[in-house]
Amino acid sequence: MNKEEKNSKTKSASPIYLSVFRLNKLIELVSNRTLSVVKAEYFRTYDFSTSDSFLAVSSLKFLGLVDENNTPTETMSKLRLQGEARKKAFKEIVQKAYKEIFSVNETPYNLSSEDLSNEFVAHYKLSRGLLSPAVTAFRFLCEEAGLLEEGSVTIQQKRPTDKTKSASGAPRQKKSTTSSTETSTLEVSGFAPVPVAEGRMTLIIPSKLKDKILDDETLSKDWSTLRKQLHDFADKYIPKQEQKSEEKPDAGEDS
Repeated sequence: MNKEEKNSKTKSASPIYLSVFRLNKLIELVSNRTLSVVKAEYFRTYDFSTSDSFLAVSSLKFLGLVDENNTPTETMSKLRLQGEARKKAFKEIVQKAYKEIFSVNETPYNLSSEDLSNEFVAHYKLSRGLLSPAVTAFRFLCEEAGLLEEGSVTIQQKRPTDKTKSASGAPRQKKSTTSSTETSTLEVSGFAPVPVAEGRMTLIIPSKLKDKILDDETLSKDWSTLRKQLHDFADKYIPKQEQKSEEKPDAGEDS
């Protein structure tokens, strides 16, 4: 078994569910730089959140671009190709990473959103919370591979809504549900908050454990299972509409 085959067997079984905006930035970073090792801390310097930084490394492993030791594989160098050569290489990367999907349909990217979502549920057992971003990420990667027409997937960065602005129009900082004292205590105590359900739920885990997640294959799989269970729990007991109904505009805001 060669290095590439070994890596394909040890990569995360969970597909990519980074936002398209972050995924596009991730691909841009690894395409334009030669890295000797890829760690989550690297992406923090490019404004990735803590959770997105770890998802970035996990995504690279899923694509076979990084091995179990966080070392770039030979495949990653192909991202530095240009034009049709790059699209051809990217196509091979996508088809290999999502081989379960391509094995049952030669053109899964042409399926309707509903049918493609059903394929992801069948092959990857994703929760509802992860299903939509995973499918969107897949379509974006297919676009990068030249399998879908350019512009098929919109890359959009989240912008502040009216509720995050003051009466003067300047962005207003969101109120934190955790006091500064509690935050500093967590940091001093060696714990790290990890968002697990789209802002509705945050899990506090030891920082040392968080650092081990991507280095320990068994721990990584257990962590992925736990995240899915927490997403299901949040979907069942903390509906998004409840969270929105609790937000009230300030008196000075425009209606």
